[in-house]
Amino acid sequence: MGIEKSNNTDETLVMTPKRYLLVFILTVLGDFVGSCYSYLIAHEYILSQMFVGFLMPFIHFLSLKYFIDCKDMMVRLKITFVGACAMVIGSTAMLLLLRDTVN
Repeated sequence: MGIEKSNNTDETLVMTPKRYLLVFILTVLGDFVGSCYSYLIAHEYILSQMFVGFLMPFIHFLSLKYFIDCKDMMVRLKITFVGACAMVIGSTAMLLLLRDTVN
């Protein structure tokens, strides 16, 4: 019962399409929250900034874990590409939201 550990040290993480999708969604969310964090700091919303700053590492944790666990450089490049596309969407979504709410 419980978690079984393997003695095989040569295990490599297999990135499935669901894992790439999870990395994409978490990176969009993380970049959106990161943009909110910058906005909150600039406008001196101290309590909100503290809460968002606390959550950000937990949002990025799984994406970073996949990146570190992968030993193949090509898979790491794919994760980086998925993350870069997600950051474009997250930042653009935040800017569009601010443009609509500020104006």
